[in-house]
Amino acid sequence: MGMVDEEHQSVQDQFTTAFLEKYGVCAETVSALVTCMRHCSDSWRPKMKTAWESEESIGLLLAQVRGRESHEVQRLLELIWGGVDKLAAAAAKAKGVKADLLTELVEAAGNRQSRRRLPG
Repeated sequence: MGMVDEEHQSVQDQFTTAFLEKYGVCAETVSALVTCMRHCSDSWRPKMKTAWESEESIGLLLAQVRGRESHEVQRLLELIWGGVDKLAAAAAKAKGVKADLLTELVEAAGNRQSRRRLPG
């Protein structure tokens, strides 16, 4: 991915789509997927939200984005969920651990106002 000219090529888009379809999201693939997605073009819009719906995959993504710049996290969330606002809405509807993980992703994108109040 480091060799791809993101402004003039789109091979990274097709590669990422094929990689996701073949291997899915798991502990062994999440790092490669995040790297690939960071290099995809702005026009890349695969239907991959369902690949990231499980608590496990959300947790794996969260581990990958911790410590990254908020704009990098925002870009990934845009590709997966259509933006931070859409993810925040999904977090508000979710329950339990999934809600907490989604909220942490929103916060990693720099949107601290979406922080949920936990009981207690």
